[in-house]
Amino acid sequence: MRALLALTLLLITTNVSFAGEPSAAANLSNPIVPDDWQALHHRWQKAMDELHVPGLAVVAVRGDQVVLLDALGVCDPEGKQQVTTRSPFYLASVTKSFTALGVAILVEEGKVDLDAPVRTYLPKFTLTDPDKASTITVRDLLCHRYGLDSSPITMAEAYFGNIDDDRYYRLLALVEPGTFSYSNLHYTLAGRIIEAVSGKRWQDFLAERVFAPLGMQDATCYASQLYANPLAAWPIVEQAGKWQRAPLVKNDAVMHAAGGMGSSAADLANWLRFQLTGKTPDGRTLVSPALLAEIHKQQARDATTSRNPLGLPFTRDGYSLGWFTGAYRKRPLLEHGGGYIGTSTYVSFLPEENVGLAVLVNESTPNLGFTMAVAEDVYAKLLGETPVDALPAIRQNAERIRARLDERPQRDWQPPTATSGLSQPVEAYVGTYENPLWGTARVKHEDDRLHVVVGTLPMRWNVLGEDRFELEILPGDVTEGEFKVGDDRVEAFVVQTPMGAAEFRKTP
Repeated sequence: MRALLALTLLLITTNVSFAGEPSAAANLSNPIVPDDWQALHHRWQKAMDELHVPGLAVVAVRGDQVVLLDALGVCDPEGKQQVTTRSPFYLASVTKSFTALGVAILVEEGKVDLDAPVRTYLPKFTLTDPDKASTITVRDLLCHRYGLDSSPITMAEAYFGNIDDDRYYRLLALVEPGTFSYSNLHYTLAGRIIEAVSGKRWQDFLAERVFAPLGMQDATCYASQLYANPLAAWPIVEQAGKWQRAPLVKNDAVMHAAGGMGSSAADLANWLRFQLTGKTPDGRTLVSPALLAEIHKQQARDATTSRNPLGLPFTRDGYSLGWFTGAYRKRPLLEHGGGYIGTSTYVSFLPEENVGLAVLVNESTPNLGFTMAVAEDVYAKLLGETPVDALPAIRQNAERIRARLDERPQRDWQPPTATSGLSQPVEAYVGTYENPLWGTARVKHEDDRLHVVVGTLPMRWNVLGEDRFELEILPGDVTEGEFKVGDDRVEAFVVQTPMGAAEFRKTP
């Protein structure tokens, strides 16, 4: 692995005021790294070189002042584009905080009641327990109170992109309500409430009612816009000691209201200042102070307090409306992280200390926890505390993870062809296959090989024997399957899933 490119960045040592014109956001196009933050800048750069972290953006605010805005590393595996303060990163689950504010704006306008049943806005909402489904409220969704979850819906929305309303509500009817448990499903339902009430796609509603007034110039809920930005930080993975673009990158079909947004450190400076002050750059409010306080208030408590596995002084104990609740060194903390293949993000603030931060990285494994290590450095600096150094533990973990990855069997992916792995003529396998839980798969014959695509996600597969194969559903997640043939006709294929065998029937 080559060392990270040495970057020469313009260092600006003055803070930027949050007052005045919306165009003041343009001042955030340059880094803000005062002299007393230089040691951390160099510490992170050294750690990135050692850990093979490609790109990093960090912002810290105190009230309406930006005290740090830093950008290090590169946006792409080739190192052609340096990370800037305006480089948008895919935020993953950090999106939930924005979706919650979108709902709150409709509450402020009197169009949504947090304590009204979900069915008030989504009449087709149903669960295995009809009585409970009739009483679950919008507030319950936004705080994950009843632990609604569905693997088929999550996979379809986050990876396959093959969900429509009919299938969504059919699968939702199989969901059993429980107790507090974090899941995407609550927030894709919230996104549907935004759409039902506003008459706009949730993506466009957030763009118009949240991003625009907050001066978030780089924010978008469309992957096509995110990665068309020449400054975009692409998700990166390390393979055989080299950086490569992640094998799975978001497209518009899999950008959902629980994890479908990209934004930059500069944008998140305005987002954090809004959380701390309740004001947009030009002094407006999006919701009343009372409603913002309600957003920040813990609404559901976790049965156990979770502690940071690296020994960092962060804890979680529940959820508000769009934020995990917890503590940092016994100070109240609101936070949200996000992760996907090749991306790791963290946004949080300490309301009583009037400070907040965001850390964006375009890499995930093997350096688990790097975003939190940076967050610890920043909070310790802001509060005058002695920092806990998690980098040694991250290095050790990364070495173990790399060793395990190296031990994985190296497959020479060989899809079925006309001359290998098939009992029938190759064209007999071509067509559309359906499964009631997992949706539509298509088998195509191109380049003398069979290719399988579930929704919008192409999958790699490998011949194991006649009509038998192994299929990589997600990177590193390999399962076995087989075609079912009867009367010299391909009838279906079957693959193993976490919910058991799934049969995809071939349609006429």
